[in-house]
Amino acid sequence: MSTQPSVRKTALSVSSSAVSPVIPATGKGARSATRSTKSLTKDEKKDKYLREQYGLTLRQYKIMEFQQKGRCKICFRLPKEGGMPLVVDHDHKDKRVRGLLDWRCNHRLLGRGLEDAFLHQQAAEYLLSDFDGRLL
Repeated sequence: MSTQPSVRKTALSVSSSAVSPVIPATGKGARSATRSTKSLTKDEKKDKYLREQYGLTLRQYKIMEFQQKGRCKICFRLPKEGGMPLVVDHDHKDKRVRGLLDWRCNHRLLGRGLEDAFLHQQAAEYLLSDFDGRLL
């Protein structure tokens, strides 16, 4: 038997108003870390998915969501109630996680190989231009 005191790891729970620590269950009622995916909770499944796909924990996702005030990092819109949650945007080359985006910004602005910053800068200049072909 070890004489070291037991150490409980804490997770971070993020709500719309504050960040507070949450201590996971331990002891008889605690769930095993080696159980099948079918018996995982919704949060555990999301954490597993985020770790496998992006090297990101659910805690990190929730911190980013809190820092972004629950809004898309590009258009600043809140996700629709009951709709798609914010999705992780990442660089496919260096795997850097850039932020959380709504579906429209992630798939229509950046998806399908449209991650060229120069192209987006040119498009912004084009849209901000006062050119009118009718005046030629």
